Amino acid sequence: MNDLATMLGFVREGLAVALLPAYFTDQVPEISLIPIRRHAPTFNTYLATASDRRTTAATNALVQVIDKHVNASETRRRTPVHGRPRG
Repeated sequence: MNDLATMLGFVREGLAVALLPAYFTDQVPEISLIPIRRHAPTFNTYLATASDRRTTAATNALVQVIDKHVNASETRRRTPVHGRPRG
């Protein structure tokens, strides 16, 4: 479902459940969050651009920011803590 407000409404009314980041429900106190502790799902996110157009300076800047933060996150995730890799 692409309509977040409708999806949250369904959940609030007991018509659905949803896998969402916690911040999506911050403004909906009627929804309870149940953390997924084991084998939590991961999602790949992509930046899509038109294949028949050159990317703009703004797009290139956004890609650099994303790369910087993703790479920093990956580095933190792989950094050993007390001799054990995080994961």
